[in-house]
Amino acid sequence: MPEQHDAFAEPPRTAEVVAAHAEEVALQRFRATYDPGRRPDLARALTDLAAVHDAAGRRLDALGPAEEAVAVHRDLVADDPARLPALAAALDDLGVRCHEVGRSAHAVARSREAVDLYRRLADADPAYRPHLAAATANLERHRQAREPRTS
Repeated sequence: MPEQHDAFAEPPRTAEVVAAHAEEVALQRFRATYDPGRRPDLARALTDLAAVHDAAGRRLDALGPAEEAVAVHRDLVADDPARLPALAAALDDLGVRCHEVGRSAHAVARSREAVDLYRRLADADPAYRPHLAAATANLERHRQAREPRTS
């Protein structure tokens, strides 16, 4: 007889994948404590954990790692302004994640910051124009979600 499957339960491997990524975050957090040069690895691991939560439909769970990734990127930019593109990307990602869970004000604020950073980057290097365009589109989508619909 085939095994019954609860349609609302997480797929069996989802919990394993999330646990593996959470373990990677813990490892990178430990390494970054003793070697600040590993902070970019922590930021990457946090971003990956947020993406895994999102892919599993656990959007609220994705917010914490995404917010922490932004905080790590802010610290990195303070030490090395060349890391500004990673901060802009993390802010844009956080804006999208906030939008997905209905936190429109936060989505707009994070996206506005991403647009501002991408604008500075695009002014210095036209290669960032596509990123600026995408972040601007996200910002507009978040703004429209905040406005009451009139028909």
